[in-house]
Amino acid sequence: MDNTNSHGWTSIFGSSSRGGNSVDSSQGSVNQPLPDSPEPVAPAAPLNPAVAQPDEDRLQELSDRLRINSINLQLSREQQDNLLETQLEIEREIEGALLEAGYSLESLISKRHQLRALLFYPRGTLLSEATYSRYLTQMGNNGVHHSTPYLRIAEAIRKNDLLL
Repeated sequence: MDNTNSHGWTSIFGSSSRGGNSVDSSQGSVNQPLPDSPEPVAPAAPLNPAVAQPDEDRLQELSDRLRINSINLQLSREQQDNLLETQLEIEREIEGALLEAGYSLESLISKRHQLRALLFYPRGTLLSEATYSRYLTQMGNNGVHHSTPYLRIAEAIRKNDLLL
């Protein structure tokens, strides 16, 4: 069968007596699925940036930052784990209090690195495990809004050092 048209080009679709393509009618065309094909599946919904960051991701980011900020310290694995668990708990408490105060989750997620710097490295260095534990005690006894880390965040917001 010669599929060459009047311009000398070869048709990749073949030809038929009706001038259409030579695709068997039992095969689907570009716009029609095969008769026995499954129903199309809707694409997955896009990820919602407003969903809180999973703990595994938080711990990884906190761990990366801890490693950088404790490079000259000789922390045991147990000390690192304790610090990370305490930081994670503080972060969750502060995040909840900021959400209650009307700040958006999107803003908190986008500014999380600045928030962590203020919470955990206010002088540019790692605070002691005892200090972080004291913060949790303050939160439990006096409420998050009266704790040192929350007040530090509130002060940074008031001074426009942190824009949420």
